[in-house]
Amino acid sequence: MFIGGGVGYAWNSWFRTDVTAEYRSDVKFKAVGSVLAPPTSAPNGRCFDLYDGDHNAIVVLANAYIDFGTWWCLTPFIGAGVGGAWHRTASVSDIGLIAGGSSAFGITREDHSNTSFAWAVHAGVAYTVSPNFKVEFAYRYLNMGSADTSEVLCGASGCGVNNGPRAFYTLRDITSSDFKLGLRWMLNYEPPPPPLMRRG
Repeated sequence: MFIGGGVGYAWNSWFRTDVTAEYRSDVKFKAVGSVLAPPTSAPNGRCFDLYDGDHNAIVVLANAYIDFGTWWCLTPFIGAGVGGAWHRTASVSDIGLIAGGSSAFGITREDHSNTSFAWAVHAGVAYTVSPNFKVEFAYRYLNMGSADTSEVLCGASGCGVNNGPRAFYTLRDITSSDFKLGLRWMLNYEPPPPPLMRRG
């Protein structure tokens, strides 16, 4: 789930721009990884890692749109945007299933945040309810870049001690296909021209 808002300017009847910000709520991510075990521990065996965690984000975009004219109060449009995403990962865990039957467990001690480049493309249609109020339905493809996790600790001192591995992970190319229902208010608008009058 996400919610956001923005402010913009219509340069003319077909071109407009805005700046938007949105909050994207927690989503659970899961992944499975496997490696071939060293011959000394389990010949021809495999080790598996089960990753689990939470991710949320704040996305800010500068957008530009082209409107294709209005028919029966409907205005189709396309657009594109660029900006940035602030990512937060939390509650990351790593359960290791080691070839030969043993297991291990790791967890992050703290949340982690980072920023990345984000971009989007839009397509939709707006319905004119009144001269200063529109309702729009749109599709957006959003690329939020990548998010990093904190170091996964294998013990009280962490994985990086005593020549042990340093384990942290990157969620690459986080994307979302969004269907949006939006409300648009025009603070200043041109009133429609008066109806043609015929003198009898």
